[in-house]
Amino acid sequence: MNLTDDQEKMVWMIDFQGWTMGSTPLKVTRETVSVLQDCYPERLGLAILYNPPRLFESFYKIVKPFLDHETSKKVKFVYSNDKESQKIMAEVFDMDKLDSAFGGRNLATFEYSSYAEQMKEDDKKMQSNDAGSDASSEASFYSGTDSPKHGDGEHGATKKACAT
Repeated sequence: MNLTDDQEKMVWMIDFQGWTMGSTPLKVTRETVSVLQDCYPERLGLAILYNPPRLFESFYKIVKPFLDHETSKKVKFVYSNDKESQKIMAEVFDMDKLDSAFGGRNLATFEYSSYAEQMKEDDKKMQSNDAGSDASSEASFYSGTDSPKHGDGEHGATKKACAT
């Protein structure tokens, strides 16, 4: 929603600081992957896993042969204490704007309230865009309940609603 008109791809950076096996419910992980695949195909430009547990990289090496080659090239493991992987950050981001927590030079801190306000504005945009459609609220995704299903009208099959 917030991409500029000339920008078609997104960079996802997932920070694993403080992550534990119990941090992310499997259901939320599956739903996130489903939303990305079903609603935003070919929008992922790069996925950066920042300081993930080393087990993730080992697991990825096992799974990688089963993934589409173009998709697997988009996943990068970056570690704050590794000079080579930090080069990836410098290639992708303006280091003057990148938060210092990720190796950049921007000392500004994350302000939850500013981010929350931006998300509220985005929700309003989505609601006004969806006013004429049958897509329901995305709230079920965030609450951990099952995602809504909608008939496609033509074949009676179900599909997930995707925000446009």
